[in-house]
Amino acid sequence: MFKLNAIKIYAVILMALITAFYFLQNKINTPKEEVVISLRDYLLRSLISELPDINKNLPIKIDDQTSLLSVSFINNNIISIYELINFDGNINSIEKFKSALSRQVCADDMKKKLLDVDVNFLNRYKNQSGDIIFDILVTKEICSKN
Repeated sequence: MFKLNAIKIYAVILMALITAFYFLQNKINTPKEEVVISLRDYLLRSLISELPDINKNLPIKIDDQTSLLSVSFINNNIISIYELINFDGNINSIEKFKSALSRQVCADDMKKKLLDVDVNFLNRYKNQSGDIIFDILVTKEICSKN
């Protein structure tokens, strides 16, 4: 009689443990809430998280006349600051520079994705004294004209 009652108790305990395990397993594997993130937020979070690594490797010489000093994100603008050595100040040079840079930004797939979510590219050029010589702003509107 005692043996029969013990088997029944073990069976009930085993069933309770299996049931508890089943419910706990479903609770653990079920996500609490779904996180929805926009493409813009995803791209900006990725960019912002990479900025410290980008900047720790700067300044870097681009060519004989140009060095990239820093990259930041402020007010929907990715701001790249360059130093120009021996810039002649010629307006025609600036316009050629602007045209070439706009074509380059507009042709880059990743940069186009950022432009599509209303992020602009501002390239600021400074002289060796740190004074701003000129800025070139590339927007989605500029790319749509080309």
